[in-house]
Amino acid sequence: MIGCSVGWELARQGLEVRIVEEGVPGRGASGAAAGMLSPEPLGPEPGPLFALTSASFDLYPEFVERVREVTGIDPGYRDEGKLYLATDEEGAREFRDSAGWMREHGHEVEWLDDDEVRRLEPAVGAETLGALYDPRDHQIGNRRLTRAVWQAAAGAGVEFHLGQRVTSLISNGKRVRGVRVAGGDEVEGGAVLIAAGSWSGLIDGLPAPLPVRPVRGEIIVLEGAPRLLERVIAIGSTYIVPRDDGRVIIGATSEEVGFREGPIAGGVTRLLDSALTYLPSLESLTVAGFRTGFRPGTPDSLPILGRDPEIEGLYYATGHYRDGILLAPISAHLLAGTITDGTEPPILRSFSAERFRRARDGSQVTAPL
Repeated sequence: MIGCSVGWELARQGLEVRIVEEGVPGRGASGAAAGMLSPEPLGPEPGPLFALTSASFDLYPEFVERVREVTGIDPGYRDEGKLYLATDEEGAREFRDSAGWMREHGHEVEWLDDDEVRRLEPAVGAETLGALYDPRDHQIGNRRLTRAVWQAAAGAGVEFHLGQRVTSLISNGKRVRGVRVAGGDEVEGGAVLIAAGSWSGLIDGLPAPLPVRPVRGEIIVLEGAPRLLERVIAIGSTYIVPRDDGRVIIGATSEEVGFREGPIAGGVTRLLDSALTYLPSLESLTVAGFRTGFRPGTPDSLPILGRDPEIEGLYYATGHYRDGILLAPISAHLLAGTITDGTEPPILRSFSAERFRRARDGSQVTAPL
């Protein structure tokens, strides 16, 4: 999603763009996401990630409209909001307390008692004590959107080299010349953008190790529930996302197991237990499948965006972790601008690859947000 979005924007600005992709666009983390667009402030003092996600959230309606206009594909943009269910007294108290600072950051949230929750969403069970409702929390059909952005990029002239794995950067230590793919062939370019998600850290020839690692996530796809839910439902770390076509997405696990493929029984069981406890109506739905993806995590859970501080012509758009779909519009806007005019907006300072080189030489960057 990130690579196709940036490539499309660069092509729209008149550049010749090649995207080198080992598989098929959208088959990685982009295809295994749930498509939630949630620019949530992570506490009373939100950091730079909230500023970035909020800026991208504001770009989404225009981004979706442009995608629809160019490709004719409706990516299923929905804006009904999200309900954060309170399942005990402590949770209800925390939600009421957090409503104040969330409003300060642009979220017109409101506390709903259990009766109000069930008036909005009758499928919610009786075990809840109310919910925090956030209307500034939308969703998108991530697979449809990724397919549409891929099509839009190709239509704008982006040349796709599919089935080719980038093995190394080619440079003279001061300036890039292109990339080398498995088998030894070279793809030349005056600028190189590393947007390989969880695999970004496996590319040789970078000026310093890129600390991007895979964080596996699993989701469950149910079907047969037309209009069972209108809004996204959050229950602790579990979320339930209704789709227009009657499918329901339940997610997501978070596991540090490298590139191990396939759903795990324990993770799937925990997701189902959480969802069915508070939405018993889901019990009758058909399990249509499971999806596994590898989120690109970094030591501080922030993406790596912008130019390399040492090699001219080298840029990064990786490490988006849970927010790759949400951050696609702003990543495209900021990276395309940086590559074409050579200036970096101030918002990118917190996401530079340079922070990890400073950490390597002194203080360690490890704390997740």
